Amino acid sequence: MIPFIENAFKHGRVDISPVSIDIQATLSTTNVLTLTVKNIKNPYKTTRKNSGGIGMNNVKERLNLLYPNKYALDIQSDEETYQVKLELTLNT
Repeated sequence: MIPFIENAFKHGRVDISPVSIDIQATLSTTNVLTLTVKNIKNPYKTTRKNSGGIGMNNVKERLNLLYPNKYALDIQSDEETYQVKLELTLNT
């Protein structure tokens, strides 16, 4: 979960007030942990086109190793915002 939060600060727009980074974590009664992180993109940061980001690929590999078939990862990105929603089914 930490890489998603770090990315919101690293790639988000933190030069405006108030800073707009929304982090929500919930645990359902069925032991599903949901983390949602949403931030406004920083238009002044240079981004490489077609760069999937090695960090995000590493996170996906770790999720596959630690939570095989027990997670859902949804990443939404548009011109202004970036949002990650991770759902983990925790062992009982």
